[in-house]
Amino acid sequence: MNNLTWYFIEFNLIIAALYIGLLILKNFIDFKIQRAILFASPLVLLGLLLFKTTEVAHSFIVQLPVVNVGEAGATVAIESISNTWGWLSLWNIYWLGVVIAGVLLIIRTAKVFLFFLNHNFEKVGNLKVYAVEDVPSFSFFRYIQITPNIDAEQRDIILEHEMLHNKKSHSLEIILFELFHVFTWFNPAVYFAKRYLVDLHEYEVDQQLYTKYNVNYMQFLLAYSLGTSSNTYLLTNQFYNVLTLKKRIKKMKTKTKNYKGLILMFPILLLTLGMVQCTEEKVEIVEEEIVDIPEVEPSYPGGEAAMAQFIGDNIKYPAIDVENGVSGIAYTQLVINKDGSVDQVKVVRGVSETIDAEAKRVVELMDDWTPGQQDGKAVAVRYVLPINFQLSEEN
Repeated sequence: MNNLTWYFIEFNLIIAALYIGLLILKNFIDFKIQRAILFASPLVLLGLLLFKTTEVAHSFIVQLPVVNVGEAGATVAIESISNTWGWLSLWNIYWLGVVIAGVLLIIRTAKVFLFFLNHNFEKVGNLKVYAVEDVPSFSFFRYIQITPNIDAEQRDIILEHEMLHNKKSHSLEIILFELFHVFTWFNPAVYFAKRYLVDLHEYEVDQQLYTKYNVNYMQFLLAYSLGTSSNTYLLTNQFYNVLTLKKRIKKMKTKTKNYKGLILMFPILLLTLGMVQCTEEKVEIVEEEIVDIPEVEPSYPGGEAAMAQFIGDNIKYPAIDVENGVSGIAYTQLVINKDGSVDQVKVVRGVSETIDAEAKRVVELMDDWTPGQQDGKAVAVRYVLPINFQLSEEN
């Protein structure tokens, strides 16, 4: 698994840890600060993970054909890396998920816009206010739907509620977090963080209106809930949601927290920074530039068949792995220098300590290659050579 994959997994694990920490400490932190943490954390972490290494750009390295070897001088064969299931890689599955999540987001967004395009509205300042029958109250940017057939006082409260959502750019925050979720679709923590963000929006607006109207606002919210069903338009700020009503009443009566609650986040932040530091890999300083995809690739004397034969003649299947039935592919990274010599050999994804050591030993024994070229000049080229240690059926 290459560096980029590990960093991506690490990024998602830390996001999950931060979200869990926020849930634990949410009663000590102001709603506005909680929103800021939800948005700032992914950006800061992504910056740290990209900044800590210079090897991310080398995650896409040309892979040589797989060389199959047996445990007792078996015939060596070169196996192409492409196969029927080649498309079914982790990254391909990930990008397929991104496409599906992106399409679903577009459909949901289009559904909201089509609702507003297909109905009449009333201009209230720079806002467009709708009153469509049998549709609960909600807002999306400057578009506000208010349940019809309610008295003027109730209508004014709902309008003020939704105007606060618009003023605080809550719809924009939802869209941005939805886009973030598209690229982290497999991470359940992001899904729950997105739902918690919607709750935070309601808590924040409710608290502000409760401060203004006091008990009257709470009574109105309860009365309104008796004849209203849950909103079916996603991506919107919903005035009423039966699942969050009890929480909203409790939260609006809660006094605003002070900033001292942020102090409690420091241990969690230190823990996440420690996770970033622990996964940092040492980067070898190389004097000459290394090219991953040259114009003219290096070539082994005699070609790939001769290279496979050399490996078969020199490699020894570790006895302990034969005894324990251990097999697998040792992905061995190497650099072919300007003079054709083999350098910087290391196993980037291994099988066992003994198999990895054997693969590294044999690759280091290779004869000099014909170096690769870029712009007519010899250049150092990085390769990955998969060596497949394969036991016979008897073993």
